[in-house]
Amino acid sequence: HRRRRPGGGARRRARRRPGGRPRRPRPAALAHACNTRARRRVCLALGALAKFASLPIDLAPWKGNYGPASAVPRSIPSDTAILAAWESIQSEEWRWVFGVLAAYGLRPHEVFACQFDRYPRLRVLAGKTGPRLVYPLQPDWPDRLGLKARRLPRCSGRRNADLGHRVTQAFRRMGIAFAPYDLRHAWAVRAIGKLDLSIAAAMMGHSSVVHTRTYQRWLGASDLDRAWKDLKR
Repeated sequence: HRRRRPGGGARRRARRRPGGRPRRPRPAALAHACNTRARRRVCLALGALAKFASLPIDLAPWKGNYGPASAVPRSIPSDTAILAAWESIQSEEWRWVFGVLAAYGLRPHEVFACQFDRYPRLRVLAGKTGPRLVYPLQPDWPDRLGLKARRLPRCSGRRNADLGHRVTQAFRRMGIAFAPYDLRHAWAVRAIGKLDLSIAAAMMGHSSVVHTRTYQRWLGASDLDRAWKDLKR
């Protein structure tokens, strides 16, 4: 009797259909939209799994072309729309979360790991890119939105993505017309022309290259008009 390699049968079963023909890979990545971060990340994970199992699967055709340059430009909410949405929130805790995201441009999960160290300067204690200091882009918003007293809703999550998802779900429940990340993008776009590029990137937890590549192309006509008016003052 020939000795079988451990796991060899599983690999052979994965490679062939019941009729003996080679199995065509139908990755779970197809459940995600093309050219998105989710599609790219799932393809990378499945590719690593296929390599570990010695499966001849090429996921390149499904990975897409996701990257900062290929992301779809977002509709950036105006200051008026942001303030109106804040007014509509009934919960004091979620009002505070919304206000911090709007005033400081944080990533949604970072609102659970921040504190004022010298009001209105905010210190992000942990997050995707580590600790950093952030100032409000609109100097009057911390007082206007009542942010000095820290109020956080009860949310649990093992990962940053879990906490961010809780915030996204809350926005949907409250009927807010835009996503939490749109507040971050609004902060970034409005910072162009107001803050030095390196300062804005540091406060957002970006490198200058990533910051420019991601946000400069989202400038709309109204943003250019505002910059022109500022120049004429």
